[in-house]
Amino acid sequence: MTANSHAVNGRRFAELLKWHERHVGLYARVAAKTGLTPGYVSLVARGVRRNEEIAAALTKELEHLQRTAPK
Repeated sequence: MTANSHAVNGRRFAELLKWHERHVGLYARVAAKTGLTPGYVSLVARGVRRNEEIAAALTKELEHLQRTAPK
């Protein structure tokens, strides 16, 4: 590998890592927006409970993450 390819791969790694780190706290962000607990958001996300408000907030957050995914 050349020095340039290391730099490109390093940038790509950094972009991917930053994007994936945005997934951390997903349930906490949705919980804060809906006034419910992250645990309850997790139950809705896993299909154990049903809550349209949480489902919509999760969908919106995931769509935002998808739009910001590195190419």
